[in-house]
Amino acid sequence: YVNTLAVLTSSKSEGTLVSGHDDGHVELWRHGERIKDVIHKGEDHNSNGKTSGVECIVPLNHDEIAFATAGRGSVQLWTSNGVSVKSFFSARGVTPASVISFGSTSKICLAMSHRVVYVSDPNRFRLVPQDEEGRRRR
Repeated sequence: YVNTLAVLTSSKSEGTLVSGHDDGHVELWRHGERIKDVIHKGEDHNSNGKTSGVECIVPLNHDEIAFATAGRGSVQLWTSNGVSVKSFFSARGVTPASVISFGSTSKICLAMSHRVVYVSDPNRFRLVPQDEEGRRRR
């Protein structure tokens, strides 16, 4: 399924449609034809063990970087030809939920919100009390 769509507006990729899918695929379309199909890499897992897909796509007004994709515990920057340039990984247990861009053509600035996809057990790494006082407080 398609999770998100964006139209690129930079001079190198004007009119290119980018679609992000629930299986992690990112597709680039021009004039009704798919020109590229790539995978947004990431490692987050939901509590049910399934890997999530691409949550959002942000067109960028930059000279070299055309768009950013977010999901699967990471944000990736892409060229207008669908080549991944850089990946940024989120903290364990969260994934980007929404991303916005601002700035100029020479700098990329992204702001994002995250959502929790995995809640750890707070008792899992608890240390065993070493003395009577510690056992009493437990």
